[in-house]
Amino acid sequence: MPRSIENLRAIRPPPTTLAHTSDHGRSWVAGSAGISYLFRTGRGATYDDAELARIQAEHLAHHARLRESGQVVTNGPVRDQPDVSLRGLTFYRTGSLEQARQLAEADPAVRAGRLAVEIMTWYCPPGTMSKPGRAVTL
Repeated sequence: MPRSIENLRAIRPPPTTLAHTSDHGRSWVAGSAGISYLFRTGRGATYDDAELARIQAEHLAHHARLRESGQVVTNGPVRDQPDVSLRGLTFYRTGSLEQARQLAEADPAVRAGRLAVEIMTWYCPPGTMSKPGRAVTL
């Protein structure tokens, strides 16, 4: 596991509670929110340019469908990351961490072996995961 991700896990609030108060007195709420880190794997088959373009188009369409359905709040690539294998983040709004894992593993780029996922619970201040015109519950 890349060192930068180990550090993120070290500062994550304890997973055994649904509410957590930080050292600064701010409340954080956890519910059915999950976050996935997408990593370039460096393994799997090699693909020609046309196949890579097809996989990328299907990857983008997969995430667009999840955003449209409300199962993903937001997602996207990252830049200037200390670990260059980290390619992107996805914030899920699902009924369980297992459901977030299933959605992440259904990504065509993951199925093709181009990306691998790490799934974990994300603690956030109340109201963080909102969508215009719609109330959001965790």
